[in-house]
Amino acid sequence: MIAAIEPAVGGNEPASIEKLQKTVSASRLNCWLQCRLKFYFRYVLKINKPKTAALHFGSVVHLVLQQWNMARCGSSPLNSPS
Repeated sequence: MIAAIEPAVGGNEPASIEKLQKTVSASRLNCWLQCRLKFYFRYVLKINKPKTAALHFGSVVHLVLQQWNMARCGSSPLNSPS
């Protein structure tokens, strides 16, 4: 059993709970069903996981390809380092 979690620093928990009750999404419900502690950390305390190395690399590659394609079509010049 996991020990009780102390309230978040700042004491803004009731306001965030009211906000959570106003919106419902499939991802939030799935997270709640998988693990209530995970839901608490993600949506109540708003603790985010850092990006993985693969996700960061993929985002950079996507951005470079997007910039290259925009320059190729003539929409914007390709910025080169000086």
